[in-house]
Amino acid sequence: LRMWATKESFAEPENNGNFDLRRLRPRDKEALQEAYDAAFGTPTAARLMHRGPYFGVWKRNRLISVAGTHFIAPDIGLTAIGNVWTRPRFRGKGLATLVVGAVTRELLADYEVVVLSVREDNAAAKAAYERVGYRTHGRFWQTRGRWKG
Repeated sequence: LRMWATKESFAEPENNGNFDLRRLRPRDKEALQEAYDAAFGTPTAARLMHRGPYFGVWKRNRLISVAGTHFIAPDIGLTAIGNVWTRPRFRGKGLATLVVGAVTRELLADYEVVVLSVREDNAAAKAAYERVGYRTHGRFWQTRGRWKG
């Protein structure tokens, strides 16, 4: 599903000081890469930090939940969040809501719309995004392809 949030729909999640939520900086690249290696098994995710804000929740100097900017298209005022992940043993505690909320807040300061994609069968993620103010815009299909030529 493609979901979207606007300044009008956005609902700031409450942290209540229970979690160490902070914006990731270049010095956090190794921690981000370790998290994304565990999540996606890909060596490329951490290099995307330059695209826009990334936020994470930390526990004992370990990144346990993260969300980042997938792309920014300033000419049309559109941005997307991507690479949202929480370590399995920390799921169900509202961490995805916190990190997505933090990235969304930052992006909505400069852009009108923030979108993200979620699998239709991932009810927990969809609910987390809805708590922040995301609404379903529509369905789309994503497939792997290979260029021939």
